[in-house]
Amino acid sequence: MKEAIGGSWLMQIVIFFVLLFAAFLCFAINYTRAFKVKNELIKTIQRYQPDCPNTNNGQLCDITRENINNLLNETAYTTIGKCSDDEKGYTRNGEISGNTDSSFCIKVVPMANNSDSGKNYQYKIRVFYGFDLPVIGSLLHFEMTGTTKTLFIEGDQ
Repeated sequence: MKEAIGGSWLMQIVIFFVLLFAAFLCFAINYTRAFKVKNELIKTIQRYQPDCPNTNNGQLCDITRENINNLLNETAYTTIGKCSDDEKGYTRNGEISGNTDSSFCIKVVPMANNSDSGKNYQYKIRVFYGFDLPVIGSLLHFEMTGTTKTLFIEGDQ
């Protein structure tokens, strides 16, 4: 009888460590996906946004939104979060969502060294990730931020 109890304890310890390892993998996968999405958002904005005039209010132009929509669909990024008041939140399909239930948030930061033909901006991007378990659901929420290089946008007034 003594060894039967010892075997069940050992089985519980093994199950505990297997669940702990699975939880770590879930967290690592979500973090990696959010990191990739953040970097791709930065690259997309740096590539397409400078060609769009009058974008200093944080709105993305059509080609930028289209490329971001394709990116989010390819990576299966579904995490949502809440943006602050000075940021614009966007859904997975590139539409402005307000400050709640946003896939990512963008804040435009004006920079110095402006000229008559345009202005310099940086875009601050915030994406969300969390600790999601299939049966239990979302337990913890985190966020990750990044900024673009300084972009010169022509025609902004």
